[in-house]
Amino acid sequence: MRLPVVRERSKGVWVATWSNVCISLVRDQLTTADVRTVRRVYESLAAEHDSGFVAIILAPQGVGMPSEDAREAITEVMKGLEHRIAAMAGILEATGFKAATLRTAMATMALISRATYPRKIFASIDEAVPFVAEYARPTLTHAQIRDAITHVKVMGNDSVAVQNG
Repeated sequence: MRLPVVRERSKGVWVATWSNVCISLVRDQLTTADVRTVRRVYESLAAEHDSGFVAIILAPQGVGMPSEDAREAITEVMKGLEHRIAAMAGILEATGFKAATLRTAMATMALISRATYPRKIFASIDEAVPFVAEYARPTLTHAQIRDAITHVKVMGNDSVAVQNG
């Protein structure tokens, strides 16, 4: 299986692509600069896939809420590219009150954008896999999708460990 390729990196986000899937690994509180990083990859992927692409936003435990400016920028990206996004899966792996707050903020951004594409928020990679499989092209197995998302997460975590080590 071909693995996702990291196309852009910034302090707050790594953006990888694989087939018609874009995996954004949130590594720190998102800023407007991070959102511009994601937008560049989204626009490139949209040009490569006429039928649209699947946007996955993966926020592991410990990631903070995006800044207000970043939340507004995210809404603009979602509105501006809605005709090119086949589906969006938000994966917020945190637990507890903070996680609930982040999931609510993510759902609110999706509602405010009034996007017409399918979108759901999940608590784990495993929960998101069947949803992503409905929209990934060519058809991908659940194991391939899980492995691809996990690969990006591990790459990002390894990088943090090296930088902090």
